[in-house]
Amino acid sequence: MNKTVNSDKKNISFVEFLKKIAGFLKLHYPVIILVIVGFSAVSVINFMDITTNRTIAAYNIDEFEVGQIADRTILAPRSIPADEMNPVFVEEGEKIIRKGFPITEEAYAKLQKMAESPMYIDYRAFADAELVLILLTTMWFLLFAFAPFNHKFLLREFIFQVLCFIIVYGATVVGLKSQLFSSPFNLTVVIPAALFVLIEAILYGQLSATFFSFMLSFGVFAASSWQIIPFLFTLASCLASSAIVRKIERRIDMVLVAIILAFLDAVIISIIAVIFNENLRGMPVVIGGVAANGFLSGILALGLITPIEF
Repeated sequence: MNKTVNSDKKNISFVEFLKKIAGFLKLHYPVIILVIVGFSAVSVINFMDITTNRTIAAYNIDEFEVGQIADRTILAPRSIPADEMNPVFVEEGEKIIRKGFPITEEAYAKLQKMAESPMYIDYRAFADAELVLILLTTMWFLLFAFAPFNHKFLLREFIFQVLCFIIVYGATVVGLKSQLFSSPFNLTVVIPAALFVLIEAILYGQLSATFFSFMLSFGVFAASSWQIIPFLFTLASCLASSAIVRKIERRIDMVLVAIILAFLDAVIISIIAVIFNENLRGMPVVIGGVAANGFLSGILALGLITPIEF
């Protein structure tokens, strides 16, 4: 009889648990749908990024060279036929390189074949990117769900943040693939994170904008293949944006904010260049670019506030 009673209690507890889950889903289904849509959009960007990257088993082809002692074994996941550009043949399952053995010219040619072939998709690198995205989503939830500040997190704010994150993430990925902005310093010129942080600070408050700054910065960090320079610049520029906009009383003051942000961005990138011993010959163009980015961010924020509020 005791076993029957215990079994009934377990069934009741399980039913109550299911009811709580159903109640949570019913209450928060718009946010859940938005998270799924946002996650899917960034996943598409990640997939497009991986299919055009020169990576093998989550490693860039530039990490290998002829004669190097391989520190890992790489197998061919599928057969890739020879062509005019690269006449070597890759057979499914063959060991391209072996750990502890030098990389031969033939093996390196096969690595290049895999990296350049549209038939080869580095699913390991894609899985790594998706795990990072899951981590960022979790961080986002923890920051805004449990952070102790008196701010009611509205659905429209979450929609705005998701859209901004997708734009910044996508701009970073596209910028990194272009020859003009492929270097870490040049990439900072095309990241529009400060613009969205300015708008977030004006509409939803400085503290919310500060948290959002961290999320955008980590998004840039992941999208830029873990390059520290775009991450540091984005974080510093976004935090500066959320700070300087907090005391504006009139919208026309955004012009002054734009000028200040342009100056601060130029100073930030200059300090980072000194810290990382960057060749200063090409830095004037980068400094001018990030200054223009900061100024345009302030001006565009002024123009976009009204339609976004509406």
